[in-house]
Amino acid sequence: YKQWAVAYKLLRWRKQAVTTVYPNPFIDHAKVEIDLVSKERVRIDVIDIQGKLVNTVADQNDLNKGHHIFDLESDDLESGLYFIRVQIGDFIETKKITKL
Repeated sequence: YKQWAVAYKLLRWRKQAVTTVYPNPFIDHAKVEIDLVSKERVRIDVIDIQGKLVNTVADQNDLNKGHHIFDLESDDLESGLYFIRVQIGDFIETKKITKL
C-alpha cells in the first residue's frame, strides 16, 4: 500500500498516470492511451526520425480527467521509426514507435 501511495503522488505530480502506445510495432493504426488525474490541455504529435512534425493526433484544451484513447492513423506514414510526443499541461513524454 505504501508503494502505491508514493507512486500515486508521483504520478499526480506528473499530471498523468499512464501513457501507452500500442501495438508496437504497428501496420495500419496505433492507439495512444492516457489517464489524466485532472483536467488538462493535451497535445499528441507524431515526429519523424529527423525531428519533423508529421501528424498531430490530438490538440485539446481542458480535457477532463479520466481514461482517453486516441487513434493514430498511419495512411500517410512510411515504414520506419517515429516518436509520439505527448504533452499534458507542462509535462512532455516521448515514446518510440515503429511502423512496419
